Amino acid sequence: MTSNLDSAGDEWRRRVARVLGEQAFDALRSPTIEGLVLEPLYRPAPQARPRAFRQAGAAPWQIVQRIDDTDPARAASQATADIAEGADVLRLCLAGSDAAFGFGLPASQAADALASLELDRQPIEICSANGHGLDAVDAVLRCLEGARLPPSLSKVSFRLDAAMVHAPMIARLLEAGFQGPLACASGRAHHDAGADAVQEIAAVLSSAVAALRSMERAGLPADRAAERLTLELCADADVFMTLAKFRAVRLLWAEIACACRLPSASIRVDAETSFRMLTRQDVPTNMLRNTLAVFAAAVGGADTVCVLPHTLASGLPDAFARRMARNLQIILMDESHLAAVADPAAGAGAFESLTDELADAGWRAFQHLESAGGLAAACDDGSWAAALAGTREHRAAAIAEGRAAILGVTHYPDARERPSATLPSARGAFAFDAFRDAAAFEAGETAA
Repeated sequence: MTSNLDSAGDEWRRRVARVLGEQAFDALRSPTIEGLVLEPLYRPAPQARPRAFRQAGAAPWQIVQRIDDTDPARAASQATADIAEGADVLRLCLAGSDAAFGFGLPASQAADALASLELDRQPIEICSANGHGLDAVDAVLRCLEGARLPPSLSKVSFRLDAAMVHAPMIARLLEAGFQGPLACASGRAHHDAGADAVQEIAAVLSSAVAALRSMERAGLPADRAAERLTLELCADADVFMTLAKFRAVRLLWAEIACACRLPSASIRVDAETSFRMLTRQDVPTNMLRNTLAVFAAAVGGADTVCVLPHTLASGLPDAFARRMARNLQIILMDESHLAAVADPAAGAGAFESLTDELADAGWRAFQHLESAGGLAAACDDGSWAAALAGTREHRAAAIAEGRAAILGVTHYPDARERPSATLPSARGAFAFDAFRDAAAFEAGETAA
């Protein structure tokens, strides 16, 4: 069988050579932002094994729905509707957190959004602003006290920034009795600031290691600390790179688990669709981008998926946008059966090769970060911001030169552009908006 495939590949190359004529075969190779090269043809991967396993095996991923409204009554109503219409997990994005994208309730009003929920049955994740984690914890504790529910029996968990979490904060949560995850090593801030897949993987792993150290200082042994930690990657419309990124991060976490002598290499890996890829022009096309992102994350083995509504770049999403974010996943899960196979990409030459190359590059970048003192040190001395700025410039140049395209903005703009419907709400300042891939082109600052 292998000899037949090799023969077919050689014949394909001969035919391609006749078509190309004097043009070099390299014209069919596609370089990526990460410095990797996508080949036009891959051979089957020998002895490849499935490696993109969810924590629950081949079970469907969990649908996460964001609660980010700035009005407490609307936020409570959204939470009730999301639960009734298919969401598995609610993520309360408080004002000032990276997850809120300029919206969200103040921590002092968190209890208003949670009051009507059955916190012993409904999983709730709390995303708070850095430096305001204690305010969020106090608000949740007040809510639980009012419901006469001890934290140990609740399904409330926290997504503290793993790179910046402090041992006293972890100790406070442990003392209160919360049983779920406490910290999240998220690639969101890095991805939305321009990071490529290699940089995002390195940042997530470095943040995760920092969180393990903080939890150990708070009294948790390494194996129990890993159970309280989640990893989060951003999924965008680049299906190949996104799928490989999710597979690669599990391989690299297994290396860390081995080095730390953890009894299990299993860890929860969450997906959130990319804010960076969203546009304000031709907004409905964002639904297609989100679909590609969810497909890649689901096939790549994400444990949970959170879809940013397609209108989020334009304003606070309304009921329609929120429903589309939720139903998109339900369709891919229940009608397309994307979770029916544990690792659909296993054995495919392109995905296996790209996964291995991305894992190798990500591991080198992670080691470089750690040797320089970790992600926090790289942020403090400005080297990380400079690296992300360089990647942003590289990507912007590729778009401006036509080597990459943004449908509806740089390619095939709609002359009958109509504003997207959003809820009336003031948006706070946040850095990510300036880093959207389409921002400069929408503003006319760059010609495509």
